[in-house]
Amino acid sequence: MSEKNYSRAADGIIWRCRMKSCKKNVSIKSNSNFLGLNVPTHKILRCIYAWTMNYTNYQATHLSGISEPTFIKIKDRIQEWLHVDTTFKIGGEGVEIQIDETAICNGKIIINPSSTHDSNPNTQWLIGVSKIIKEKTFFLN
Repeated sequence: MSEKNYSRAADGIIWRCRMKSCKKNVSIKSNSNFLGLNVPTHKILRCIYAWTMNYTNYQATHLSGISEPTFIKIKDRIQEWLHVDTTFKIGGEGVEIQIDETAICNGKIIINPSSTHDSNPNTQWLIGVSKIIKEKTFFLN
């Protein structure tokens, strides 16, 4: 796929298949939660930035140049997109789970992250989870 300017698209941009036999055109928003919104992609990206930086609705609408109801609609779609069912089982019989935490503050790794005070605004937490499936071994007599 290659990016092409396309005047009839809402954003003026489409993805176009490069194979001569195909030449299929796909919206740049296809397969996303933002498909169907008549808002340019650059404004959606500004809304995502404003949402991640915890901007107020006023600040976000001023940054992105859209109305407050439109920002709220985009914010709702972001939250739908990020919704994760946190009630899933990890581990079980024959499965070993390893969980590791790392805290980084001002570009330096904190040696003992469990004792770190969370009030420092520059602390970034990274959580790693790995699942190791062990083969079951048994003996027959």
